[in-house]
Amino acid sequence: MLDFIDELIGFLNGVSEEINVVVMPDFFLDRMITLESSLPEFAASITEVASRKGGSIDGVPQTDIRGGNAVNTASALAALGVNVTPIVCTSQLGMAQLNLHLKPMGIDTSHVKISTKASLTTALEIAKDSGRLNVMLRDLGSLANFGPEDLSEADYSIINEADYVCVFNWAGTKMHGTDWSAMFSGR
Repeated sequence: MLDFIDELIGFLNGVSEEINVVVMPDFFLDRMITLESSLPEFAASITEVASRKGGSIDGVPQTDIRGGNAVNTASALAALGVNVTPIVCTSQLGMAQLNLHLKPMGIDTSHVKISTKASLTTALEIAKDSGRLNVMLRDLGSLANFGPEDLSEADYSIINEADYVCVFNWAGTKMHGTDWSAMFSGR
């Protein structure tokens, strides 16, 4: 495995031209909840708490992380020295987190769209005999309605100048789906 990594690093070091990539449109504020109990044990805990009309289940490890295919790809590409520009939508809180995570990597966040509602995922990682299972509870937020009409002329310009444009998570953009491909025609 390390041979492949060394080979990849050698290849990337040999690339002399700058590569420009645009990634879009998803960014999620992710919360990972790791449950050490099995699904039946967790269900029993919820049932017990519900039977007393609510309460807490303490001692559940949780982590907030940056998520979304576009932004995670942007981070990986930037780590490889690629000039990457995300065109995503999020809330003010999401923008603060993007700046915290991406600006130190030299990623330009000026094309991020500030909307009223961030995209959120709460992922339950539940113990299973053969490892773990993952159940994601998603709130698409403003991503559900994000589409080509939300792009500015500056966005279209950077898209046209890019060597690669990556459009992720069409399932999250319920209102537009393959309409994203129309944004490239005639430009």
